[in-house]
Amino acid sequence: MNQIAKSKLRRPAGLLFALGSAFFSQAAGAQTPQPAAAPLSQEQVSAFTEVVGDFEGTVARRLQLDPKLAALAAAAVEARASRKSTGTTLAIVGFTLLGVGDIAGAAIIVATPGYPNVESGHSGQVLVGLGVAVISPGVGLAIGIPGVVKLAKYSDEENAAAAYYEQNAPGGRQTQWSSKALTLPIVSFSF
Repeated sequence: MNQIAKSKLRRPAGLLFALGSAFFSQAAGAQTPQPAAAPLSQEQVSAFTEVVGDFEGTVARRLQLDPKLAALAAAAVEARASRKSTGTTLAIVGFTLLGVGDIAGAAIIVATPGYPNVESGHSGQVLVGLGVAVISPGVGLAIGIPGVVKLAKYSDEENAAAAYYEQNAPGGRQTQWSSKALTLPIVSFSF
């Protein structure tokens, strides 16, 4: 046989061997090793401490000992940062729109020639100002209130990480997270 024919025979056999060994190693339950999760930074540990409401040293020690908790904590910290960023942006934009729109509507009304005795030819300007003054608070509240709620409510990732932290606490220790008080950045109620 010539060299070209021999190389063609080797390729399918080699391919078949590689596929077979990959199949049988998966069928036998062999798992590929996963890289270790990167340790959390000090800022991430502090943020997760706020989520679970425990002492920072205790949280840091438990994060080092439990890789699953460390992975959940990393996801929770990322979700917390995203939630806070989105909530803050929505609240700022919404309440700014509410205030600026209301002021702009009032300014349009007051700038009408002959105000407060508006002549019939300028009543459209008063209606435009009234429309701006009525619509902008509605839109501002529709954007701002979900922002405040987003700031106050924990994400699913934060809840999952805090629940895991609570369930696997040594000695069944209760943390501040287990008391479900509603706290808002602006107003706090306790009943």
